[in-house]
Amino acid sequence: MRYYLLLLFAFFNCLVTAQQTDVVDFKMINSRLTIVPEQGKVTGFNTVTFEILKDTDSIYLDALDMTFSEVFLDFKEVNYKNQDNKFWIKYPFKKGKNYNAKFKHSVSPKKAIYILKRNEDWQIWTQGQGKYTSNWLPSIDDMNDKIEFDLSIIADEDYYVISNGKLLNIEENNGFKTPQRTLYSQSLSEPQMTGSAYQRYIFQASRSYY
Repeated sequence: MRYYLLLLFAFFNCLVTAQQTDVVDFKMINSRLTIVPEQGKVTGFNTVTFEILKDTDSIYLDALDMTFSEVFLDFKEVNYKNQDNKFWIKYPFKKGKNYNAKFKHSVSPKKAIYILKRNEDWQIWTQGQGKYTSNWLPSIDDMNDKIEFDLSIIADEDYYVISNGKLLNIEENNGFKTPQRTLYSQSLSEPQMTGSAYQRYIFQASRSYY
């Protein structure tokens, strides 16, 4: 009996993934992220742009152990569901239309982002590669997906933020710096979001002594 249940479960997961790919094309995820190292927590305000390929009543992003609030679709509050590590937006989506979803998320990641204290300083780095990004940022667990990620990372002014992509600008506000980076200047696949020289880091915070 267990053998048949495992087969059914695997088939169901493949079917859900195929259906999602057929109905929606995620174009861009724009996130303004804050990391609270003392609490091991990541929070974000996100804007997701996508096109509907087939009429559907719901879409989802992969989101492991996250909580969500202030969920809007095209500036109107919308029904959503957070279930089985997926963040579902419920709405009568129409084929050929583009939508913008905005929401806040909070998570205490168990993996894929590392928050360590060394010599009284915090060091933070991430591991992405498509199927792991959803541990700290709502995304799609698909190595072949081509979502453009634009990240703004809020950090104390005593810390550096290092990232791949193009640095757009740095805002300063009450002792905090917000580097804004476009992680893709071109449409590249999600695994390349971690593409530094060693294909490992998205960002790292370390205290500046200069």
